[in-house]
Amino acid sequence: MNSLAKKVIIYSMIGTMQIGFGASVIEAAPRGNDQRNEQRYEYRNHDRDRDRERQQEREWQEREREYDERVRKEIDRYKQEMRRRQYESGSKWQERERERHYRNLRDIWEWRQREHQREHDERLRKENDRHEREMRQRPFESNRVWYERQKRERERHDREIREIRERREREQQREREHDERLRKENDRHEREMRRRQHESEREWHERQEREQERHDRKIREIAAVLIGIAIGSSSNAE
Repeated sequence: MNSLAKKVIIYSMIGTMQIGFGASVIEAAPRGNDQRNEQRYEYRNHDRDRDRERQQEREWQEREREYDERVRKEIDRYKQEMRRRQYESGSKWQERERERHYRNLRDIWEWRQREHQREHDERLRKENDRHEREMRQRPFESNRVWYERQKRERERHDREIREIRERREREQQREREHDERLRKENDRHEREMRRRQHESEREWHERQEREQERHDRKIREIAAVLIGIAIGSSSNAE
């Protein structure tokens, strides 16, 4: 009788242990699946975000190069126009041509500013859309996993928004510095292009030609510095 009781007790303990072990396995299995699903989802998102960021950077650099090309073409047009008419009498046409040149450069510059503001707004919109999607619960997620991921996502989103805004602030600071350098150079050029009191017509035209060459180089340098800084910053960000 005692032997039978002992066997019953032993088998009961073994059965209990097996049931407990099986329950542990069953409970752990979905979590493992959740983690694998989460990892696969995160990898896909990471690759997609990285590709999108690279594409945005390429488009941004292309706009910088387009700005540089527009400036160069306008300077070449202005030089040809000034040379073609340099021996015409009077200076009214020169003043009108310089005003036209400055308007064209300003239009090109404002186009660049609008493009960068549009790019900034688009980045913000895409990031906010991504954040909204990521904050939703996924089909395979438990509440605990969802809450933990939401916390990470909020931290990531805050960092990304801060980086986007800081980048735009840096760009605006460069734009202000560019504006100031361009204004000073144009003021200087305007003064130098005027005829001096004791200057002959020939001397004036010769000096104008030298000044125009110097001014063109300076304008290109100002544009090149801005573009070089922007593209360098973009490359470092990658």
